Amino acid sequence: MNHSIETGMVVWARVFNAIEDRTSKGKKRPCIVIEREGGHYVVIRLTTNQYCHDGTRRVDLPRQEAVGLCKRTYLSDLSTRNVSVLDVDEPSQPRWITTEMADVVCRNTRMLRRQAAALQAAASAHGVPFDLAA
Repeated sequence: MNHSIETGMVVWARVFNAIEDRTSKGKKRPCIVIEREGGHYVVIRLTTNQYCHDGTRRVDLPRQEAVGLCKRTYLSDLSTRNVSVLDVDEPSQPRWITTEMADVVCRNTRMLRRQAAALQAAASAHGVPFDLAA
């Protein structure tokens, strides 16, 4: 188990979407760590797809290059997901979300108040202030 992954970090994780594909073996995608819960991490998945399957436009994640993501990135989920600890890759260099990203995530996703407070605190403590991330 990896204990160095913390709230507010951007990590790569293998996530499954059994609703869309019951035979899925999972897909590696970037995720924002919200918290650790038992043997899982609670995360918000990220994607480069601008639209959902139903045509709804996804929420844009600002300044994704500040966390090492090369392509324009969107919130894949509007709620949190559990991801197995064994499926989360430890980053070679920690990447923390910016305070602006934390604000966008907290305003546009369904998460508990304590989770939002922890995410904002982590971004303030570790992340790059959004005015310096450009």
